[in-house]
Amino acid sequence: MLPEKPVTTKPKAVGSGKPAQGQCLCGSVCFEIDTPARWAWHDHSAASRRAHGAAYATYVGSWRKRFRITKGKTEIARFEDKARKQCGAFVRDAAPRCFMSARVRRTW
Repeated sequence: MLPEKPVTTKPKAVGSGKPAQGQCLCGSVCFEIDTPARWAWHDHSAASRRAHGAAYATYVGSWRKRFRITKGKTEIARFEDKARKQCGAFVRDAAPRCFMSARVRRTW
């Protein structure tokens, strides 16, 4: 009789070890997330086209524990909309940079 092979579990996906970095347009706030991102999508809506002045805007989601502000934390102003149960953050130019929903508490 042949020896039984040990049961192996499929390893979880892990990051590449190199974080993805970003910043606001003026460079006063910098951030990074561990890769891979939780989700990403391209928004082609009219509102996004007007707000960004481009054909689409790309949004990336990350778990909050994998998101870090690396520069300019004091430049960020937060807001909260209790009726919609969400909050966000703005930089000097008043453009939304970060968004967090109460429905998805572990993401930033």
